Amino acid sequence: RAAEEAGWFANTLSIRDLEVGEPVPVRGLASNRDHAQVVAVPVVFLLEQKRELSFRDGLVQWGFVLVRDAPGERWRINEQGLG
Repeated sequence: RAAEEAGWFANTLSIRDLEVGEPVPVRGLASNRDHAQVVAVPVVFLLEQKRELSFRDGLVQWGFVLVRDAPGERWRINEQGLG
């Protein structure tokens, strides 16, 4: 129960074989209203957990929406769960 309350990272034993895909510009998200540049970045990894909660152990296809307001700024994660 404590792992559930602390979030999914506290429940994670390992994330291996991470593959990060190419960023793809996206339109039509709420993020586009607030940020000048918005991209989706797909990821794939092998997950092992203490207890299976919202994911099953094994291959996970996931994704993140990264945003920034000007070239040269750092990208920030604005949304996650594109999987």
